[in-house]
Amino acid sequence: MDLASLSQGGGQRPAANTWFKGKWMDLASKSGKHLQLKESFERHSKIHTFEMHIIKAKENYAGNYRCEVTYKDKFDSCSFDLEVKDIPEVPSNVDIRSAFKRSNEGQDDAGELDFSGLLKRREPKQQEEVPEVDVWEILKNARPDEYEKIAFTYGITDLRGLLRRLKRTKKEEKKSEAFAKKLETAYQVDKGGKIRFAVDLADPTVELKWYKNGQEIRASPKYIFEHKGTQRIMIINNCNMQDDAAYTVRAGDEKSSTELFVKELPVTISKQLTDVKTTVNERIELECEVSEEGAQVKWLKNGVEVPTGVRSRSRVKSEGTKHWLVIEDARKDDTGTYTMMASGGATESKIQVDLKPLKIYQDLCNQTIRLGQPLKLHCEISPGNVPGRWYKNGQLIQPSDRLNILHRARNHRLEIENATINDAGDYTFVLEGYTQSLSAKVHVIDPPKVHLDSLNFPDNTVTVVAGTKLRLEIPITGEPTPRVVWMKGRG
Repeated sequence: MDLASLSQGGGQRPAANTWFKGKWMDLASKSGKHLQLKESFERHSKIHTFEMHIIKAKENYAGNYRCEVTYKDKFDSCSFDLEVKDIPEVPSNVDIRSAFKRSNEGQDDAGELDFSGLLKRREPKQQEEVPEVDVWEILKNARPDEYEKIAFTYGITDLRGLLRRLKRTKKEEKKSEAFAKKLETAYQVDKGGKIRFAVDLADPTVELKWYKNGQEIRASPKYIFEHKGTQRIMIINNCNMQDDAAYTVRAGDEKSSTELFVKELPVTISKQLTDVKTTVNERIELECEVSEEGAQVKWLKNGVEVPTGVRSRSRVKSEGTKHWLVIEDARKDDTGTYTMMASGGATESKIQVDLKPLKIYQDLCNQTIRLGQPLKLHCEISPGNVPGRWYKNGQLIQPSDRLNILHRARNHRLEIENATINDAGDYTFVLEGYTQSLSAKVHVIDPPKVHLDSLNFPDNTVTVVAGTKLRLEIPITGEPTPRVVWMKGRG
């Protein structure tokens, strides 16, 4: 169904266009298989055309729509109301005119159609329901920082529009010659309910007309007009979001205006959240259902609203009455109590995120290497996508020009190309988030070096006279300190 199109003349530079539902709901984010936004440009006439298509309209699509266009330094907009309803079949043998009767009251008004008879036959007699809570009175007495919470609690979908419209309403009006009693400043009704507007006329002979957003209202099964003495009454049946508007009754040259605010029915939880127990790096998906399509909900973690920005791992999505909270790559600190709040209820889920069991496929091994040789420590651990840290004698090891730390899948390596005496010690590897660790001892040895050239013995032979004392001094170096063994002959 092609709802509306708007053409904007101008050059070939594209005009900026935005579609809204209500006062501020940008429809660009709602575009999909049920809602399509299109635009085209006719080069010959230099006209931009913008279109919005709704496929298979549903009841909750009803409301006020607006198209805003900006071109260079110019701005314009147009709006319209969309009403979605089922048209019942009327049997061919039923004369609908028989449901109406003529009223004899109201002097010159006598003879006008009286729809009250139809109303009485179509619905059971019942007292008009008066809303228990006047949201506007609550808003007037609340702090500005509480407005959003109040609007969410009482199902106000267009809070900014409500405040803006009531701000424009005159608080004091001049005494009227046509009206003995004017309309109230504002009225409130639940979605699906009915509302009754009534004025008292000072001059009952004056011509009276009713308007909605400046357009005259005609009598119909939805709009019922009644006369009771000097009282003039208009009843709106089965109120929906399209009826949320400004209303005016004009008596001659005078008028009385008011605002009607249609409050969404409390959105209840039809399918509760369930508890979740998972491990780190897994995907968490919380799902629940509510009673109304397109309902506004809030997600909280431990009482604080869950951030769902571009850089957040959390995001929300909805389809019809279903709502989801998705957390990618779960971490241990995602553990907590999550709440989905609607205007008529809430549901909770406890999420427990644990570490995956640590599996060691290859442990670290003790090593003894010679001075100057490569030192390579290697272990293989699951989970493989979790980083770890290396320690030497309890101190964190940082990579350097001579020391590399490598991590590929489940393999973790520490490599030193030329080991020194200072590289000896106790090495430990700890996987991030785990208390269990892997350890190995590394020994670096420097082989003993005997400096016989300092003895100046020709052919390494010593000749002594029998019975004399022999003293040999041989310098030996090594790390660790070498163990010296003296042998005679060839040992």
